[in-house]
Amino acid sequence: MIFGDVLATLAIICGVPFTTWAMVIACRLVFPELSERAANRMQSKAFASFWTGLAVTAIGLFLAIIFFNLPNPVARFVGADIVSFLLALSIVGCAGIGAIAGHRIQAHDERISEYAAFVRGSAFVIVACMSPLVGWFFIMPIALITAIGAGLNAVLRRTRVVATSAA
Repeated sequence: MIFGDVLATLAIICGVPFTTWAMVIACRLVFPELSERAANRMQSKAFASFWTGLAVTAIGLFLAIIFFNLPNPVARFVGADIVSFLLALSIVGCAGIGAIAGHRIQAHDERISEYAAFVRGSAFVIVACMSPLVGWFFIMPIALITAIGAGLNAVLRRTRVVATSAA
């Protein structure tokens, strides 16, 4: 192994968690309703979110592999779009997981702001997913699949606004 390989591996190990954390925070700031809907879905129906995420992930990855193996560049682009869609759903769902962790952190310390609690909660979740062996093979797959299921539900579900009349 040469020095460049070591640097590339180190850059991936350090870069992926930071960029994931940044995307989760950006998703929460830009789409707060989506992340709250994902958090509510995970709190109320965690197992349903997992099974939905497992089905969507399996179908999406199956289709992406098929499209990636076709010789047509347009088909490969479609495969990349499918993977990008799955990653976008996972970011929305991870913002919901970070929101849940942030609410629990804020319950222990009322002096901390909601934003600071969310940032810390997201960091704790991402660090737990990046921990060797247990995080890689147990926590991360379960969190990622559940996040995809909750993210899909958050994106597809519309909240009904009840009109109140001023009397």
